[in-house]
Amino acid sequence: MSETFLAVNAVSLRAFLDAIPKAARTEGQKLLRGGGAEIVESDPNGKRFRIAIVAPASLSWVLSDDDKLGWTVDCGCPAVPRCAHAFAAAKTLLAEHSHATVQSLSSQTASGDAGTPAGLEGVVSTALGRALAKSERDFIREIVGMYRDSKGGLEVSTMELRRLGFKNSSFFDYKVRLAPFAIKTELEFWQCLAFKASQEKLAMPAFMRGVSDLTEVRRKHERWHAAAKTREWRTKLANLAQPPPIAQALGFTAVCFRIRLVSSGAWLEWRKGNAEDFEPIRRQELDAFIDAFARGAVTMSEASAHIWIPFLHHYQITKNWELLYGNTADLGLLGRLIRNPLLDSLLVNEAGLEIRRSSAPLVWRLVPPAAAEDDYELLLSSSVPGAAPVPPILRVFPGEPALYLTDRGLYEGPARASAELDVSKPNHIPRRALESGEGIAFLRKLGLPIPEHLTAAVQVVPVHIRIHCRLAPLFVGSQSENCLVTMTAHSDDHQVAEVWTGASWSPLVQSDWGPELSDEEDGGIRAYDRSLMDRAPQLMQELLAPFEFNQRAFVLRVKRGFAEMFFEWLESLPREIEVVLEGDLASLKAPTVSAKVRLEVSEVSLDWFDLRVVLDASDTRLTPAEMKLLLNSRGRFVRLEGKGWRRLSIDLSDEDNASLARLGLAEAGFSAEPQRLHVLQLAENSARRFLPETTVQALQVRAHEVKARVTPALPDGLQAALRPYQLEGYHFLAYLSENRFGGILADDMGLGKTLQTLAWLLWLRASANAKSGGVIKPTLVVCPKSVMENWRSEAVKFASGLRVRLWSQSEVERIAAHAGDADIHVINYTHLRTMHTTLTPIEWLAAILDEGQYIKNPDSQTAQAARSLRAEQRLVLTGTPIENRLLDLWSLMAFAMPGLLGSRAQFAKLYDAAGDSLARRRLSARVRPFLLRRTKSQVATDLPSRTEEELLCELEGEQKTLYRAELKRAQQMLLRIKTQKQLAQEHFHFLASLIRLRQICCSPRLVNPKSKEEGAKLEALLDQLEPLMQEGHKVLVFSQFVEMLELIRAEVKRREWHHFILTGATEERGDLVARFQAHEGAAIFLISLKAGGFGLNLTAASYVVLFDPWWNPAVENQAIDRTHRIGQVNNVIAYRLLIKGSVEEKMRVLQKQKSQLAEDVLGEERFAKSLSLEDLQFLFAET
Repeated sequence: MSETFLAVNAVSLRAFLDAIPKAARTEGQKLLRGGGAEIVESDPNGKRFRIAIVAPASLSWVLSDDDKLGWTVDCGCPAVPRCAHAFAAAKTLLAEHSHATVQSLSSQTASGDAGTPAGLEGVVSTALGRALAKSERDFIREIVGMYRDSKGGLEVSTMELRRLGFKNSSFFDYKVRLAPFAIKTELEFWQCLAFKASQEKLAMPAFMRGVSDLTEVRRKHERWHAAAKTREWRTKLANLAQPPPIAQALGFTAVCFRIRLVSSGAWLEWRKGNAEDFEPIRRQELDAFIDAFARGAVTMSEASAHIWIPFLHHYQITKNWELLYGNTADLGLLGRLIRNPLLDSLLVNEAGLEIRRSSAPLVWRLVPPAAAEDDYELLLSSSVPGAAPVPPILRVFPGEPALYLTDRGLYEGPARASAELDVSKPNHIPRRALESGEGIAFLRKLGLPIPEHLTAAVQVVPVHIRIHCRLAPLFVGSQSENCLVTMTAHSDDHQVAEVWTGASWSPLVQSDWGPELSDEEDGGIRAYDRSLMDRAPQLMQELLAPFEFNQRAFVLRVKRGFAEMFFEWLESLPREIEVVLEGDLASLKAPTVSAKVRLEVSEVSLDWFDLRVVLDASDTRLTPAEMKLLLNSRGRFVRLEGKGWRRLSIDLSDEDNASLARLGLAEAGFSAEPQRLHVLQLAENSARRFLPETTVQALQVRAHEVKARVTPALPDGLQAALRPYQLEGYHFLAYLSENRFGGILADDMGLGKTLQTLAWLLWLRASANAKSGGVIKPTLVVCPKSVMENWRSEAVKFASGLRVRLWSQSEVERIAAHAGDADIHVINYTHLRTMHTTLTPIEWLAAILDEGQYIKNPDSQTAQAARSLRAEQRLVLTGTPIENRLLDLWSLMAFAMPGLLGSRAQFAKLYDAAGDSLARRRLSARVRPFLLRRTKSQVATDLPSRTEEELLCELEGEQKTLYRAELKRAQQMLLRIKTQKQLAQEHFHFLASLIRLRQICCSPRLVNPKSKEEGAKLEALLDQLEPLMQEGHKVLVFSQFVEMLELIRAEVKRREWHHFILTGATEERGDLVARFQAHEGAAIFLISLKAGGFGLNLTAASYVVLFDPWWNPAVENQAIDRTHRIGQVNNVIAYRLLIKGSVEEKMRVLQKQKSQLAEDVLGEERFAKSLSLEDLQFLFAET
């Protein structure tokens, strides 16, 4: 049948196919994919074919090639011949034609038929039924050249692929592999190349499609990959069927090591598996064992591991598997091993007997001569009087102390004084040699007493050390300098004269010191005390300067920081050492320049002053410019022309420092540049210590005027009477606006910050209207989602003339287009973070951050977005401006008053330095004009009382079992932690364990949903709620675990108590709060601590239950303040439910301990410190 298909007019068939519309082509493709098509009838002349579709339904059509009409289909479609059926039929026939053509041409190529054009060029020409164009011939010749150059066509380069036009290829390798099998013809090479292109979704030239039947190539690839996978699995299966691992076969899945020490060295021995005896390790077994150890196929005891691991590291570097005393590296390893006390029982001698460590160290002993002509004997012996002689010493292991190895044991002993001394037998020293100056010095070095008969004759001569320092240019004419340091030793009798060269003492020229004397000349024995010389190496090592022989000195480059470093080294030298400093170096020992402080102020703009530090120096020779340099150096050395290195010391008493702190100043911040301060910061009585009395009085008068100057009347449109402290807050906000300041209103929760702000906004808009003539910018309020509705309700209640719009997540992107539609736009912090690019271009009259602690992390996206807002006035409202650390306040001020507290680094240095008792006082002074904080106890004396009570519960049953198990697990984790650094690495696991313990305290069902127990706290809560519900009270119940609230809710519903619930997922919070406030009778409000712990006004309740404690008491106080606030008429009672003896009770102890911090900027600094190792040990301890 292939001849029939070859007779088809492929050119006209392709034209027919290309004319079919896209929609019909798509449907035709679906027909082909659905069931496939085949040609069931054909005309030998290639003019008429019946094509059948098997699925989804049995269909068939006749495709005919009429000499006049061209190609037609008899499917009966209205769109025929441009229909899906026509596409499917033509596509099927064309594929058969192409396949037949390729088969025919392949056979012709293989047989070398002389009537057929040779090679790929002829194959393509025949398939097309026409001669090739020049560009087509060039393309094919490029392919043929690639085939020939590649010697088989398995790989081609990416450069060659680009020449073919495959420019968008994803082939990244330099060489691209086309096939894993041999390519035998040019045509097959092209088909492999076309197959690769199809895999990479690359288009091939249209004229090559007729010879691009990929069926056979694809089949070859599939067969090859299937065979490769079979080979791979046969290899895997063969490996799995192998005999036991070599470690098991050789018997060392479990081993024990020991060390055999002999006269020449040592080697490792092992005991494998259940063997009774140790045996030497053979080299070939050692390599196999190393491989098994690397794969984790062996086990060993801890003591054996202390032998094996160091030995393995040593072997991998040196390849020495026998350790010889003569090899320095081997000796070092042995020294480390035998010093390990865990290995005491694993050291044996040549006979295999254990080498025991002696408790009595060895000491040098001097035996005087028995007769005048005899020698002294010097030998090592036991420090125990009357002990047996020391066995022959095989080896000395250097160290401190040295270890002496004998055939029977190990002894600690003195460091080996010299290789000249024999440690294995007595050393015979001639009498005249020992009874000399050198002999006496030798005895002193060994710590041995001088023989009694020589005591009177010995004259101890001290050896002095002199360090000489001078400056020298790097080379002639250079402005850079070196410091040259020499260390020499000399005795008073000029017999010792040496210089330290960094490695040893070397003699100086004798004529420099005097004539040489002998002991006989003065009738005595001179012993030179060289103890100071022994300290030379360490002293000069600390200088970190190399010894240069051409300079005959230690050389140190003079650069930035040299003076401080060199002065510190000089101060560390013993007083017995003489130091000579030449030139400018001598100034390093001169007294510091002391100075007293005065302040000068000058007004630079309305209410703003430049403050300058003026110093009255003790050294009157210093010029003002030099004093400025010293002041700016902040206590560091400054090199002054002709006066050497000088540094400044400012005379300040404790009272002076305290007074400066109240002004917001510190010695660490002094500089010659002026500091800009507001009159309210300078009008302190403490300024009298540094400023003239008349200046202080003038500043205080001005400060009073500033406060009195901005006291506007309450604005029209305010529908509320302000309390005195609220009026003060309103005036404070007006004062900020008049001075174009930003600020923080930090009143306690419940004191009416929103009301004060609304009054200020009414006044601010009226002022803006008077200045601009009617064009007033809107105000942006950013607050938590739960507080948004509160702004609308408060505005309706107290300032109904203000138009307030609350923005939802789906609408907020349109805020810029509708900025003028409202006076106050209220968004939440999520909007601020996600829509900051939309908000930043808008110009606001005021930007207000309610619950501003949301930006306490200055690196957060929320804080960065807040700082990018464009507003004439910036205000932060918060009851807790410092929740965890002083940096919280820096972040808030970076929004409200950028630059006021300097950079973060400056802030940390001036206000947050550890151990600086005045830092918080300085910070308080610095922020005083821009921050107002009042507590309830200070201003709201008419509020009802607030009582807090702790209710302790006992764990029982399953809850107790779960708690004990989790606590035990945490204790085991904690045993592995020894340092704060280790704790930091495991911090997450401990926090997770703490959360689980707290969840168990709440209810066992939080960690085990299948538990049937309610838990002690849930029972106690229900017992507490029952009488309150009967008496008609409203109760707030807070928990940080939403799952716990759901468990409580189920019990409340079962008892048919009216209740409300608020979590992070709650929508329409304002409506929910309003319904609770308006509800008649008893009700319970279940609230997630994080979602509803702030910003809500719930004065209808007078009872609060904190179901589980939180680390930060400020958060708990905020929760209680939801009801203990202005508008509350009943006494408020708050209950804390705690499990006795658990982490909950200990959390309360930590809260109280950590809240006893000193008074700071705002009163009490909140619970701030991360849990330390000691804290965790306390929390996880048994009770």
